[in-house]
Amino acid sequence: MTVTSETTPISHYERIGGAAAVKAAVELFYDKVLADPDLAGYFADVDMVEQRRHLALMLASCSAVPTSTRAVAWRRRTSR
Repeated sequence: MTVTSETTPISHYERIGGAAAVKAAVELFYDKVLADPDLAGYFADVDMVEQRRHLALMLASCSAVPTSTRAVAWRRRTSR
């Protein structure tokens, strides 16, 4: 008798470490951007808490995060 098990393929989101990895990448990215004198000025009037949240949601959505309320809400806001 042969036993097989079906496995659900994991998403890119899960492969990279999920929410913790996405948050760490976003934090590192914007820390470096804001530390760069040539780039920091572009973000002078930007709500960086919202900007970081938006990028994290976008990356999660693009990497096939399992559907969540936040991802669905982000897709609705940005699909107009």
